[in-house]
Amino acid sequence: MGTVLLFLIALLISIVYEIPATISRYLRGDARSRLIGWVVERSLEHLVAAVKVYMHIRLEYDKSFERLPERFIVIANHQSLLDIPVLMDYFRGRRTLLFVAKSELGMGIPLISSVLRIQGHALVERKGGTIRTMHVLGRFARVCRRNGSCPALFPEGTRSSDGRLKRFHTAGLRRLLEVAPVPVVVVAMDGGAEISSLRRVLMSGRGKRYRVKALAVVNAANDRKATGELLEHARNLIQAQLDLWHGF
Repeated sequence: MGTVLLFLIALLISIVYEIPATISRYLRGDARSRLIGWVVERSLEHLVAAVKVYMHIRLEYDKSFERLPERFIVIANHQSLLDIPVLMDYFRGRRTLLFVAKSELGMGIPLISSVLRIQGHALVERKGGTIRTMHVLGRFARVCRRNGSCPALFPEGTRSSDGRLKRFHTAGLRRLLEVAPVPVVVVAMDGGAEISSLRRVLMSGRGKRYRVKALAVVNAANDRKATGELLEHARNLIQAQLDLWHGF
């Protein structure tokens, strides 16, 4: 019953906040940024509250890593569609995150599609070709640099169905660093795999833990080899944190 209520509440939130999101399309400059920022802030607040109340998911945020640079790129492991709002909530009040997401999310989904397009998130086609993808990411990095947002991406490229880390791909991060060479904040997330599909939500979504922890700040890499080494280091840090959480 809680899952059904959560779905209905999420739908209601999306419909209600789609109205000001649509209005923001017709604004310019700071007015547009302020309104869509308000939409994201308030809708996220309501969604997170609903997840806690109706699915009894405990969001456990370890914010002991307080020293963050002014600008940075976030990389994290990827387990669930909730990873994006959870990461946004984790950094809420400290930084605004803009995400690299698949292009399908930018069409036809109430509120989510509007926010992704209006706020300037990167919408990448899975089979759009390397040149086009690099162009989208380069433009995205410039948008983030201009408005002071922090790019966030999942180097695995797709969600892990069982929570195990997949291979980290270097191309996306390398392109972002070419345009905006800023430090990288490595974040570990755990708990999303158990609610990564509707079937899993219905079977075991209630009473789960969703843990997030920023692990390290790594200096920007300046070439392909250094980016590969950076991602290997980040993956090792995330794996070590997952092992610690799981008691290995």
